Formats: sequence, C-alpha cells, structure tokens
Amino acid sequence: MDGARVATFAAVVLLIAGPAQAAGIIKGPANMCVTAQPSSQARVTAQTCNLSDQKQKWEYVASKSELRMSSANGLCMDVAGGLAPKGSVIVYQCHGDVNQRWRTEQHEVNIGKGKFCLNLPAFTVGTQFNIDFCNGSANQALAYQAVTQ
Repeated sequence: MDGARVATFAAVVLLIAGPAQAAGIIKGPANMCVTAQPSSQARVTAQTCNLSDQKQKWEYVASKSELRMSSANGLCMDVAGGLAPKGSVIVYQCHGDVNQRWRTEQHEVNIGKGKFCLNLPAFTVGTQFNIDFCNGSANQALAYQAVTQ
C-alpha cells in the first residue's frame, strides 16, 4: 500500500473505531466543537473550534466506550437522567453506565447501541447538546478527530 492509501486507511479506522486514548476534538458543521467546563454536571455546549482550548479536548476510551474530558481526570460525557430523546448532555464522574457508553462513527457520535445520536439543536455558540434519535441530519454530523497536544 502506498503512503497516501495508508494515511487514508488510518484516518478511516480512527473515525470508525476511535483511538485507544488519544486526545481529540468532536467537530460538527459550522466549525462548532463539543465543549464543557471541567466540573461535574457542567453542560456540554457548542463553541467555535479552537485546537488550543483544553475544554474541547476529549479522549475516546474504546475499551469502555467512554468520552473523557482530557482536562479533567474522571469526568465523562453523560446523558443526564438516562437515555431518552432530547436528554441533556453534561459531564459527570465516570461510572460506566449506559448513559456514558458512546461510540464514534464516521459521521456521528452515538449512544444506546446506535439508537440515539449526539445532537446540536441549533448552530449557535453556547447551545447545549442533547441526544435524539439518529436520523443522519446535519445537527448530528459530528466526527471525532485526533489532535496533537
């Protein structure tokens, strides 16, 4: 395989399986990134992507299906109150229950065995993410991208 094909293959594998524990961003349309303050029960919101902003860096731990905040030891992306349409996304102490088991796919971030997707209700800075039934809309077009520290 030539170098370009290897690089393309590696990028596709990263997006589908996610890295073992590499820091990355979750980026959506309109240059919006998944962002949270590093404190338990903080809202997960959309902010303009900034690769130097530690509040936008996440680690995908494939063995546990967790999205952990890189800047806050022990905080994971969580759906408050369990898995239900329009459930609010927050950060919370990692506990491994179903409302913290995420998968990063090529064009979406989903939970609940792929039934619900991370969803941005409006393309406005500060909008809180929620989950909704996966439907392939632009509001759910998010991708995990590894970044260098």
